[in-house]
Amino acid sequence: MDSTYKTNKYNMPLFEIVGFISTERTYNVGFAWLTNEKEDNFIWALQQLRSLVRNEGSLPKVILTDRDTALMNVVGQVFPTSAAIVCRVHVQKNVGSKIKELLKVREGEEVEKEIVWANLEKAFMHLLYSDTVDMYGDRLMEFRELCKKWPRLLRYIEETVLDTDKEKVVCAWVDKHMHMGNYTTNRVESAHGVLKKSLEDSFGDLVKGWEAIHHMLGLQFTEVQTKFGQSMSIEEHRYRDVRLYSLLPFKVSRA
Repeated sequence: MDSTYKTNKYNMPLFEIVGFISTERTYNVGFAWLTNEKEDNFIWALQQLRSLVRNEGSLPKVILTDRDTALMNVVGQVFPTSAAIVCRVHVQKNVGSKIKELLKVREGEEVEKEIVWANLEKAFMHLLYSDTVDMYGDRLMEFRELCKKWPRLLRYIEETVLDTDKEKVVCAWVDKHMHMGNYTTNRVESAHGVLKKSLEDSFGDLVKGWEAIHHMLGLQFTEVQTKFGQSMSIEEHRYRDVRLYSLLPFKVSRA
C-alpha cells in the first residue's frame, strides 16, 4: 500500500493497493483518491477494501506499507488479523540520513567520515537481518557499543525503529509471516509507474483518471490470465523424459 501524486488536476493523492499472484505478477487490488493522508481517510479507504472481501479466510495475511505513520496506525484497526510489515528500504534510508545528520567527526577526519557512515549503516542492516531473537539481542549489544560515541543517534534509532517497529522490520519477527520475500514497497512503487503511463498527464479530472485506470485493469486482467495459462502449460526441458511430469501439464501450475 502506498500513495502516489500528480495524477489529477485537484492534487488529490491516489492511494494504490496491490497484491501478487503465484507467477510473481503484480496486480491492482484497489484505488482511492483521498482529500488528504490523515488517519480518517485511510480508515475509510481500508474499510471500503474490507467490505469487498466476502469471507474472513480471504483477508490479507500480510500488509506491507512504508513508514507513513497515519497509515501504519490504521492498518491494525481495520485488519487486526493481518501481520503489518514496514518497508525495509524506507527504514534504511531514514536511518542513513539521520546518521549523516547526527554523526560528527573531528576536523581533518573528513576522509574517514564516509567510512564511519558506511560501517554504521552496514551494522544497522546487519541488525535488521537477524534471523532469531537471540541473534538480534547479541547484535543489538554490538550495535549499541558501536554507537557509544553518538548517543543521540542511538537514541533516535531505538525510539523510532527498534523500540517501536522491530516486529515489523527485523527478520526474526517478520519471517514468521508468509510475506513471500516481500520486504519493501517496490511492487506498489513500480505499479505507480505503470499507472502514470496510463494516465498520460496530471491535469485530468477524476472521470478521466477512472477511465484510464479501467482500461489499464482490462489489460492487466488479460496479462494475468496469460501468465496463469503459461504456468499450467509450460513443461521444462529437463522434465520432458520423466513420465510422471508428463502427466502434469494443464493440471498443476509450475509457479
